[in-house]
Amino acid sequence: VVVGATNNPDALDPALKRRLPTVIRVSPPEEGERRQIAALACRYEPKAEGSAKAFSKLEGKETEGMSGSDLAEVYRCASRRRLRAALRKGARPDALEQSLPALSEEDWRKGVEQCRSAKQEASVSHCSAPSSSSRIAKLVQALGGAAAPKRTEQA
Repeated sequence: VVVGATNNPDALDPALKRRLPTVIRVSPPEEGERRQIAALACRYEPKAEGSAKAFSKLEGKETEGMSGSDLAEVYRCASRRRLRAALRKGARPDALEQSLPALSEEDWRKGVEQCRSAKQEASVSHCSAPSSSSRIAKLVQALGGAAAPKRTEQA
């Protein structure tokens, strides 16, 4: 039995898709489920309740369509933003755990923006990847050889 999961099924090779006879689509989490996922993401931090409340203040449309892994990445981005701000304000690294405030609504919002822009960049780079034949031709040219001549049909 082979099981696979992806947030980007369009990126899968058609040959691989043909070998997977059953496709089960799972829709992205609803607004309430996204709140629960955010609460789970920040459950181990000292001010988890405040961080989860700040997330719930975001409008549902801001995180609409995001998967659980997207929301975990949003949490990581928001946490890094909060950490950088605390260090800029002079927080001592050895006392960070006690001195860090709960994530703010703005931290979450910036995390969402960063995650969306990273996904968009990844999607664009995937879609604009050159075909394997053009990559091979460039490699051959870079190695000093001539690209193989194109075949022409003869009558």
